[in-house]
Amino acid sequence: MEKFQILLKSLYSKAKDLYVKGSYIESLLLLKNTTDMWQDNSYKARCLMLIGMNYIKTKEFDLAERALLESVAESLNNPKILDILGGLYYSLEKYEDADAVYRAALREDGYNVDFIVKSARILWKLGDVRRAFKRLKLGYSLDSLDISEERKLDKFLLDFIRNSDLPQSYYYLKKIRSWYSNYKKRNDLYF
Repeated sequence: MEKFQILLKSLYSKAKDLYVKGSYIESLLLLKNTTDMWQDNSYKARCLMLIGMNYIKTKEFDLAERALLESVAESLNNPKILDILGGLYYSLEKYEDADAVYRAALREDGYNVDFIVKSARILWKLGDVRRAFKRLKLGYSLDSLDISEERKLDKFLLDFIRNSDLPQSYYYLKKIRSWYSNYKKRNDLYF
């Protein structure tokens, strides 16, 4: 039985290499019939995640969603899988589902800036500006900010959310982070 599991792991490794090379259909063919054979749930979840990623690349979104949901069930809310599933929902404009997925991801990894940003972007798309701002401010200790500095932070965050679909949107996030870092350094000198 041990040799069989080693064979499955090598098949998974080959399928992953094919995915990286862009051979999505070949990768799917290697993995499709192996999901029920895994004894280790973590490898089964990885296999299902890779199947879901292949389906996304081949534009078979219903099958991708099914594979990713099964992968989440196997891995008990793995943040990486939740991120892929949330991205799928976002691209399909299922913003309520994407919000629920990213909230689950934030429960698992609450300090992941990428999850915070994606979650705020979804809330912005849903029209919930107040919650989007609140979500973006999770990474900042607002106790140390005076009112003028908090307004500056709000302006930075608003610029980021407004431009979040543009390729240069992470420039705004970088600007926010550097401003906040400099602000903390200036204030730490006085305390």
